[in-house]
Amino acid sequence: MRRACLCLTLVLTLAGTARAQVAPEHRASIEFRLLERATVFTSDAVGYGGDTPETVHALRLLVERPDARAALLDLLGAARHPAGRLFALAGLRVVDPVAFGHEAQALRRAGGEVRSFQGCFGTTAPVEACVAALEEGALARALCGAERPAPTLTVDAACALLLGEGVGQLDAVRALVDHGPAAVPSLREALRDPSSRRRAGAAWACQGLGPLARPAVPELLACLEDPDDAVLSHALDALAHLGPWLVDHAPALHAVVARAALPPRRLVSALWRLHELARAHCLLEPDRLPAFVRPVAPAPEGEDDGGAEDEDDLFELSPRYTLAGIPPRAVEVLARALGDPEDHVRDALRDALERWAGGAPAVEALVRTIEDSPPVTRRRVVQVLGVVGRRPDDRARVVDALRRLLERDEDEMVRVFSEEALEDLTGERPAARDDGD
Repeated sequence: MRRACLCLTLVLTLAGTARAQVAPEHRASIEFRLLERATVFTSDAVGYGGDTPETVHALRLLVERPDARAALLDLLGAARHPAGRLFALAGLRVVDPVAFGHEAQALRRAGGEVRSFQGCFGTTAPVEACVAALEEGALARALCGAERPAPTLTVDAACALLLGEGVGQLDAVRALVDHGPAAVPSLREALRDPSSRRRAGAAWACQGLGPLARPAVPELLACLEDPDDAVLSHALDALAHLGPWLVDHAPALHAVVARAALPPRRLVSALWRLHELARAHCLLEPDRLPAFVRPVAPAPEGEDDGGAEDEDDLFELSPRYTLAGIPPRAVEVLARALGDPEDHVRDALRDALERWAGGAPAVEALVRTIEDSPPVTRRRVVQVLGVVGRRPDDRARVVDALRRLLERDEDEMVRVFSEEALEDLTGERPAARDDGD
């Protein structure tokens, strides 16, 4: 009997140890990892556009979990900065007011300061003042999305109105957003509807839902192949509002970019999504970065850093990461579109190429576009090459390409731009071409 008791005790001890070694399920979620690293405590709407910060989206998703109370209490201990602990406290204020009272006192006693961004104003605030604001209740409810307006239409009625125009469709989108996660199954169906107007309206509603629309990602990615520009545009915007919650689907988005079937302006938007996901990958999956991600070395003072963001960006990554490059077929599509008559379109294309068109295949793709493009396009491609060639890994092949252009191109301005770029890259003024008498 005694031996049986000892065996039972040993089994229970080992089982308890095994359970302790298994991290709670919520710790693997993107929302928990974002809040664990949060360094700025914000209101529910920030900036002149009243945008919802991704940390607030993360809190709302965490509060919706079945294990919300346990996850929030865990976050209080795991958060690396006071901002994360304040977000956890805001969630407890809604989920478990009794636990909130106990933890609020502990956080108030800890004291200190936190970076705060409320509305349009950033400052440094005492933690005690932030705790007092959460105790009043309104801020906590707003952060947790507990005061979402009551929908004016049922989900079915709103989906039917997506076929309308103007105010009617706008009312439908607002109602679907107010329904929150309950609207997502119907929106996924609407994204597959034969009507392009309904698909566009559904994608627009997904944009308003932000990360709550995560289950609709497969349909939104399929919309990137849609022939209707409104559907494509709204789908890209909806994917943009998913932020780091799109990380697991980044390879699929990269495959869309590699096929280069998007119109140039939409292709640039997709590249920016990939750039943002590169940064999110660094935060969320630093041990398994995909091939399209590269580190960004700090640039010398006064020079472009090749895509790195300001110190105050959401993720505050160190080292920083960005998009590794643009697939060659996409480079050619963007380069040929540099002849677009719209200034803002050309600027967006040039910015994307100058940031990410690095490596031998990309440089070769840029040079190929020169062979059969009109003079105005060739001049702009040469200007892009001049920027790409500043990177040490690309300098030699860009210099070689520019020298060939200087010798062979029939357009005087192409030769002038090539000469100027070569002088900038090599420090030497190349000999002018002899055109004869």
